[in-house]
Amino acid sequence: MVTSLALVGDSALLIGTINGLAMFDLKAWYSKNDIRLYLFGKYNGFEGIEVGQNAIFKDSKGLFWIATSDRVVQFNPALFKKNVFPPSTYISGISILNDQMEWVTANDSLKEGNHFNFSNNQKNLRFDFIGISTTAPELVKYSYTLEGYDKGWSEPGSERYAVYTNLPPGEYRLLLKACNAEGIWTKGATSVSFHIVPAIYQRTWFWILFLFVVAGFLVFSGITISNRRKRQQQQKLETEKRLAQLQLLTLKNQIDPHFTFNAINSIASAVLKENKEMAYKYFVKLSRLMRSILGSSDNLICSLKDELDFVKDYLEINKFRFQDKFDYEIIVSPEVDLNLPIPKMAIQSFSENALKHGLLHLDTGGLLTISIFSNNGDLKLVVEDNGIGRELAGKISETSTGKGLIILKGYFDYFNKYNQKKVNWSMIDLYNEQGLANGTRVEVYIPVGFSYDEH
Repeated sequence: MVTSLALVGDSALLIGTINGLAMFDLKAWYSKNDIRLYLFGKYNGFEGIEVGQNAIFKDSKGLFWIATSDRVVQFNPALFKKNVFPPSTYISGISILNDQMEWVTANDSLKEGNHFNFSNNQKNLRFDFIGISTTAPELVKYSYTLEGYDKGWSEPGSERYAVYTNLPPGEYRLLLKACNAEGIWTKGATSVSFHIVPAIYQRTWFWILFLFVVAGFLVFSGITISNRRKRQQQQKLETEKRLAQLQLLTLKNQIDPHFTFNAINSIASAVLKENKEMAYKYFVKLSRLMRSILGSSDNLICSLKDELDFVKDYLEINKFRFQDKFDYEIIVSPEVDLNLPIPKMAIQSFSENALKHGLLHLDTGGLLTISIFSNNGDLKLVVEDNGIGRELAGKISETSTGKGLIILKGYFDYFNKYNQKKVNWSMIDLYNEQGLANGTRVEVYIPVGFSYDEH
């Protein structure tokens, strides 16, 4: 939301927002029709929180004074200088996923110069990297590609690692590039090459020998072997058919298998303690979750009511599992139509994140609040927790893939293509009076009249 505007001569436009300060390059726009927007925040010198309404003032010396919600900031355009130097990129480490599902650093015995050799069972790899920039290092973005596997470069992001699983044997090379806060990319790419050695049964000579043995066996076995092959082919077709059915069921069953396993264990524990009524109650909730997933796997949308019912069952089961370690409340304004369609997982994904990465790290007193109300006709969904905050959660859960949020962003991007007004969401860090992390709030806005029909 723009709160203030001020011209810097005829070369730039200062833009005050609720999230900080930006400067728009007018010369680049008028001369080249090029959009160049420089952002200033806590990572590159602008300490204010929110620029006030019409709160930018230019004094007689050409200095700009900006009133924010907690201070006054001085900005001197003459001192602004774009960082034209791209970050220096380094691939800092390679890790291997072991049998205990732990990342273990690849030791020097696997390295020959700048080349690594991995065995066929070392096919799940993580690459850590860093880009060093002298200004706003937190705003460095990375893009990478794995030659021999990827079809293109990844979307730029701030994550400083890349994970590849189930890589087949072969020669690979990871290429890395980065850009600084001004969008200046490295001209070349930093790389590391590696080889996944095939197992014996994956090598050419093995298959040649195997074919000779099979051919000899067929010659000497005749009709018996022919009949056996027919039976084996029939069994193979049945196995492939069954595998396809299992894959379809797996695709539909999108819920975290660890959650399902732990929920069943908790219900079984209640049965052992002869608390049959409680066990039955939560077994019904778990079965509703499974039925909901299977019944709506082909749909990208659901009604607000169905989403809230799903979230309630999910949270109730987790309260049961963690013995009321947290509580939750769902507040729906009377004017909200519960039959409104929304993107599936629009509430569930953020609630699950709040639970896993915020509330469950507390000893007690966790609270998750879900608020649904109409804001000038738009539907506003708010998921707020009083957990440990994203910064500490990131240090504790470094290997989190954020799959749920990635899927949800895919839903939003898909539907936004067919609408002028877009679904958008923001994630806000919360702090207490002492300035300590006190949870996270997510706000999702769905415009009035938003359509889910591509036509």
